[in-house]
Amino acid sequence: MCTTHHPSFRRSLAALIAITLPFATLGCSDNSEALLPLAAACDGIGVPEAADYDANATGKIAVAIEKDGDLLAVRNEFLGEGPKVAGDVATAQVVVCVYPDQPTETETCNYVGAQAVTIKRQEKTANVKLVVAKTGQVLEENSMYAQALPCPESIKSGTSTSRLQIYDAESQLTAAIARWVPKGLANAQSPKSQEVKEK
Repeated sequence: MCTTHHPSFRRSLAALIAITLPFATLGCSDNSEALLPLAAACDGIGVPEAADYDANATGKIAVAIEKDGDLLAVRNEFLGEGPKVAGDVATAQVVVCVYPDQPTETETCNYVGAQAVTIKRQEKTANVKLVVAKTGQVLEENSMYAQALPCPESIKSGTSTSRLQIYDAESQLTAAIARWVPKGLANAQSPKSQEVKEK
């Protein structure tokens, strides 16, 4: 996963691409950094070099970008089994924009005995938008929520070297988004969904 810091997205694509170039020296071996200019679409700024969007076409080509404050990351695990992964800006039709919130603690589980382990369970939310890469038009949006796995009923002696364990909800949230994205794209291309948006 490649990340970068962009304080503002209202700049030319050339400038955005130039900012991401140092990632080659940081050992980012895939082309994720080349897709980061598509983050402009998340702010409603169309990317003219992106592919045309056809609402009725099957096999949409997409990229998922997580925006956590000023940090950007290409996170195509959010795409699930729906759209195809864009190889470059020119093939991307849709951008999945993910805005995660900071995790919050939802439960503390204390285990007594020789282990005396404490598990803190977290929950996490994220706002997700599907936008047209070329225009920045919002197709669908949703608020996603996930909780960490439940605390076990007991902890076996010798199973942990840490007295405090954090059960985060990151993988559960990623899975929830990956399940929603194909449904969101299908809903965005249905005539009923388009009629609602025109009202």
